[in-house]
Amino acid sequence: KFRDITDGTTNTILAGEMHYNIKGWTFTRGHRAGEARTGNTNWVWGHPGQGTVEASTIVPLNTAQYVDGSASDYWQKNAVYAFRSVHVGGANFTLADGSVRFISENIDQTIYRALGSRGGGEVISEF
Repeated sequence: KFRDITDGTTNTILAGEMHYNIKGWTFTRGHRAGEARTGNTNWVWGHPGQGTVEASTIVPLNTAQYVDGSASDYWQKNAVYAFRSVHVGGANFTLADGSVRFISENIDQTIYRALGSRGGGEVISEF
């Protein structure tokens, strides 16, 4: 519910881009090992029981890394991946107020992480 977004709807990411064709994003095992990952047309994609977060502000924007900084291994369970796009320098996000913003991949990481929380009490400056 909107009342639960105590950080403010203009300071909370609702949705963002998650593109698969990122440099360094390859299959690392199975019959496709070594192949570049190509895109899907799915709007939402998940893996039951895998415990994977497909896009998060915990990981720097447009990186092909896990939250622990290791190299990308798509089939890793309990992994957290970055929001990512093919736009130069950042990605588009929808904020909870309905606005769409292009966020630079050079955004301060403290601000970026705060945008991913709806009730953390963070004070967010202009981004």
